[in-house]
This record gives sequence, C-alpha cells and structure tokens, in this order.
Amino acid sequence: SGGFITINAADGGISSGIVGDPDQLVGLFADSGIRLNSTGPTLLANVINGYDAGTTLPSLDINQNSGYGGDVHIEALTTGSQPSSITTTGGVNISGANIVINSTINFQDGINTANLNITSSKSLTTGPDGDLGAGVDININNNGAGGIDLSGDVYANRNNGGGYANINNNKAGAPTTFNNNIIVSHFITGNPDVVNINVQGDLMSTALIAADDNVNITNSGKNFKTDLGGGSIYSLSGNVNIGVIGPLDISAGVQAFTNDVNIVQNSLAAGNTTTISAHVFANADINILN
Repeated sequence: SGGFITINAADGGISSGIVGDPDQLVGLFADSGIRLNSTGPTLLANVINGYDAGTTLPSLDINQNSGYGGDVHIEALTTGSQPSSITTTGGVNISGANIVINSTINFQDGINTANLNITSSKSLTTGPDGDLGAGVDININNNGAGGIDLSGDVYANRNNGGGYANINNNKAGAPTTFNNNIIVSHFITGNPDVVNINVQGDLMSTALIAADDNVNITNSGKNFKTDLGGGSIYSLSGNVNIGVIGPLDISAGVQAFTNDVNIVQNSLAAGNTTTISAHVFANADINILN
C-alpha cells in the first residue's frame, strides 16, 4: 500500500506470513504506516516494510485501539534492504497479552527518531534474535504474572539525542530475567541517557547494564531475590543506584566512573542478606546500606 494498512480483527486474529518461510515477497508493505488491532492473536512473519522501493516504514502500531489486546508474536525476516527486521522512522507501539518478539526492531543508528513502547498484560519474551532499539526511549511495561524474559538486547538513544530505557514489571511477584545487554549511551554531554529498571518479584540478570547517566535498579517486591551477575553494571557520568527489600546477590562488577555507587537493602526480615562478590568502583562515594 502506498498509504496505511489498517486491520481490525476479532478473536480469529491477524496472521501475516509463515514463521520460517524465507519468501520476501510475502508480508505487509506500507508507505504511511501499519495499524493492527485484534482481540485474538497477531502473528507477523516474513517481511514488514515500506511499499515503494527505498521507502522506510514510518510506524507500526499493534493493539493501540481500545478493546483490543490479544497475544502478539513477531518473527519477521531481515531483508537486504533494511538494517533490522522491522525498521521505522517513527514510533513502534505494541500492546498485547502474551508478547513474543524474535526479530530485531530498529536496532540500528540514525534512522529511527522516536520511541519503542511495549505493554504486555500477561507476559513479554524476547528471543536471542529479538534485539530492541529506538532513536529515543524504550518503554517496556508488563502487568501480568508471566513476567519479563529478555534474551535480546535493549538499546535506546540510537539517534544520539538522549534517551531512556525504562523496564517496568508492574505485577507483584512476577519474575524478571535479563540475558542480554541493556544500554543507553552515546556519550554526548548534556543529553540524558538513563536506565530505569523497576520490578516487584525475583530479578535474575546476567546482562550488561550501562548508561551515560544514571543506572537505577529497584526491586520493590518484599522478600523477593535480586541476583545481578554476569555482565557489568556501569554509569559513565551518573550514579549507579541499586535498591531492594529482599535478598541481594551481586556478582557483576558495579562501576560509576564519575559519581556514586549506592546499594541499599531495606529489608528487616531475617536472612535477607546482601552479598557482593565482585568489584565495586566509584570515582566519588560508595554507599552500601543493609
């Protein structure tokens, strides 16, 4: 389509393409944007792209109209004409119940100039190929017991103007797992580059978590475990702030190259200890409270 593709569907859902099919002539192609709404499942495979040669898809909206919000599965191909499986100049907004993403979205510099917003009512899962990017902010919100499981990278501020990676697991007791990189940084003075992670259940991370400015990791789930291991956690010019009210185990290096590292364990329950088995570095103060 040289204009918009808009599809509204009931419980039967929307299916475009076949997972694993390499045919690049199958898919959704639009020069003005794609808008999909369904109370049933939505599957996007094969190709999601602009229609005319050389045209980048402006935007992708899934379940943004009131009353829609079925499961969403994205497993699109990366073609030779686009740097990510889904490349847009503008916003990508995805809402659904159980959301599974196994394709790259705007995981390149200098093309996208907007936000990526993902909201799941039950669970969010990204596979190793499900790298998420945005020119500005990435906002991830889960409101269901299935939690968040990210194996693809999360990289905000790919347009160099400042950005946030906001990851919120809002359901009490819902688990959060990171096996990826969470990065907001292009090292440009004066632009905010911040990682905010807020959860309310067990948090298990082997991720590299990095920002030019503050890195804020908060687990407000009482007596739920926070395990930060594997990759480093660092800020180049801000603070690293880690706050929990349950057991805390840090085996990843924690570094604030300019300012402070603040590690606070606010639980009063017996056995909720803080264990640090890696280096902690700050150019200013290190504050550890248990």
